[in-house]
Amino acid sequence: MTSPGLQAMGERRPLGPGAPGGDPRGDVLSSWLTSFEASLASLPRSEREDLVAEHRAHLEEIDEPPESVFGVPERYAARFLEAPTSGAVPGAVSGWRRLVRLAASLPALLLLLLGLIFLTTGLAAPFDPESTGLFVEGSALVGLGIGVGDASSTNLLGIWSLPILGGVGLLLSLAGLKLLDWSRRS
Repeated sequence: MTSPGLQAMGERRPLGPGAPGGDPRGDVLSSWLTSFEASLASLPRSEREDLVAEHRAHLEEIDEPPESVFGVPERYAARFLEAPTSGAVPGAVSGWRRLVRLAASLPALLLLLLGLIFLTTGLAAPFDPESTGLFVEGSALVGLGIGVGDASSTNLLGIWSLPILGGVGLLLSLAGLKLLDWSRRS
């Protein structure tokens, strides 16, 4: 049995899979739309009929089952029921969430940049060990990087520049990627 809303919109009744000219896809479509409309019962009738008509037209154009496109009708309809109360379009990202994404993206990009610097410095250490590493002069840090060492400074890392700087660079890069991934999902 179909709802009055579906009948009022000129629903085509499928003959059924066993009848000549029957359309099993039409049965599935009709069943999904009936459940969808029943789940939208709290919406005004005109709005409910518009939503059902739009979804019917879309589903008739494509050759896929409704549940593979929209999912379970009750759960899908819940998105439309939440939208008027929250003032948001279903699936839209709020301004606050965008701010959180941006705030998390900037440190993530900084971590990626620092990771790249450490990795590059670590990988360059075997090729120019005299001027690549972590250098100090007296009790003050002179520099970390390539071409920062001079005759009066001491390389604290020595031969360990490659594994230490490379490892720190790799950890910073992975942390940056993880933070960037988290910011996109939040």
